[in-house]
Amino acid sequence: MTLQKLTVPYSKVIYIVLFLGCLWIPNTVFSTIPNETNNSNPPETAPTLSYDILSVQKALSKLGLYVGPENGRLTGETIAAIKFYQRSKLMEVDGQVTKVLIEKLNYTVNIRKLMKRLDQARKRSISAARSKLLSHPATRNLILSGEEIEIANPIRDATSCFKVPTAFCLLAEARESAKAVGRHELRDWALGEILIAQARAGLGEAAFETTSRIRDPRLIIVALGDIADARAAAGDADAAISAAKLIPDNEKRAKVMISISEIQEKRGDEGDAKKTLQVLLRELVKMHPLVSRIDYLARTAVVFYRTGENKKSMQILHEIELLISKLKKKEYIDSSRRFFASALVQTGDVAGALQILKKIEKESDRIPVFLALSDSYAEKRDWKATIKFANNVKKPRFHAIALGRIAAEQITVSNFAGAASTLKKAIKAVENIKRPYAKSYAVSHLIIESARLFLLGKPDYIHAGSRAIYLATQISDSRLKARALWLMSAYYEEHGHERETRRIMQLARGATLEISSRLSQVWMFSNLANLHAYNGNFEAGWTAFYNGLAVAQNIENSWNRARTLAKLASTMVILVDPGRGVNSVIE
Repeated sequence: MTLQKLTVPYSKVIYIVLFLGCLWIPNTVFSTIPNETNNSNPPETAPTLSYDILSVQKALSKLGLYVGPENGRLTGETIAAIKFYQRSKLMEVDGQVTKVLIEKLNYTVNIRKLMKRLDQARKRSISAARSKLLSHPATRNLILSGEEIEIANPIRDATSCFKVPTAFCLLAEARESAKAVGRHELRDWALGEILIAQARAGLGEAAFETTSRIRDPRLIIVALGDIADARAAAGDADAAISAAKLIPDNEKRAKVMISISEIQEKRGDEGDAKKTLQVLLRELVKMHPLVSRIDYLARTAVVFYRTGENKKSMQILHEIELLISKLKKKEYIDSSRRFFASALVQTGDVAGALQILKKIEKESDRIPVFLALSDSYAEKRDWKATIKFANNVKKPRFHAIALGRIAAEQITVSNFAGAASTLKKAIKAVENIKRPYAKSYAVSHLIIESARLFLLGKPDYIHAGSRAIYLATQISDSRLKARALWLMSAYYEEHGHERETRRIMQLARGATLEISSRLSQVWMFSNLANLHAYNGNFEAGWTAFYNGLAVAQNIENSWNRARTLAKLASTMVILVDPGRGVNSVIE
């Protein structure tokens, strides 16, 4: 048999056998054959499958940093996205999937989700507020005119206003400065503060015109409440109620109404306060949730009691008790009992308040009741009982403040020995406060009482004065430190301590320079001026006002300038008359 003869008959058979044999070769054999394409473009990292990698891909995709497949493989595209994220967060740029990277990505994604939800809620609330304002003929124009663009006068000169300030010229400059604020959110903020000063100064029409310039409808509703409060503080009850009635939201309207009545009662306008409360009671019938109605009813009962309407007050308190019995959720029950117990204390039923207090379980709801009880016994000069209730406040910052309030009352009635003992306990309580600002806040109030103890109880308490000055210099928050030192300097000057006054003023100036924001400096001086005015120390009040004006004069940022000048204008009204905003101050 020749080769040729064998090949021809068997060639097809051999081909078939070889083909079938290839089908039986295991897959592992094929996997060992080099891939020419892959070798020419090797990946940066072996394409390993991992749940951690998959979670990183998903997170980066949600952040818009990765558009590749979410397959759990550490591909070059995935590594590039990781490095970009690491660079943006100032992390080590290695492209590795680590626990720290996953935690940071998850945190960033959750923050993004939260911001998205907040933005959606903001849009819904804006839409709801806009609809409410548009539904009322009297407030419709406030919405429609806010879209107009205003341009500040570029050639205006406020020099004469800073030399001889009036509320009118300060507000005019504030208004012009607000026009130059680019972002409408910030401009709305500034306009809200300007209109408060305008309303307090008796410029009702100007205040409503300013309100119409606010673009955010939610802030327009707030502005109407601010106008109402300002007119109540100025003694204009009709204007206050009229402004409040324009508020389209039931609960916000009720909140403003109770605020108006409280302002009127404190001013001695008892007849106006009663009329306001009658309007409020009609509003409360429709109010939901129930816990909000109970809150406002409790405050209403207190105002009625203080205006001599004891019978009406008792009726409302009885209604509150019935409403609480209808509540189902425990957190609402505790909050409502807190409102009820505090109202009972303020209407003279301490025994009833103690019974309600026993039923309150949540500590944060018990603290306000303990403070109310402490204040009540302080008014009765029962120092043992008042300190006992103050000691029931377990949170150090509230405990220290409660003791400081007791000491202030003791100094007022010349119980200097008792005040010294109480202040000692209060300062010891401060040592247990962990948060720096909370500690600074408590100390800033206690040192004022220490200074008063020295000034009124001298010479036996000279150490209290030196201790107050020392503690003031140790306050970590610059604004609280400066405020405390300026306040102390005014007290020392009022009592004729010229040498110590100069020393404390020097410390106060240094502390003021530590406040980085000029706006914060002006705010501090304005608040000091307001406090001095309410206390009858007008000389110190005007000194604080002019200190603030000197700072405001050099503020160039439009937003800060508008806000500070509005604040100073409002302060000027208060300095002229702390009780009523007299219109003559604008002339």
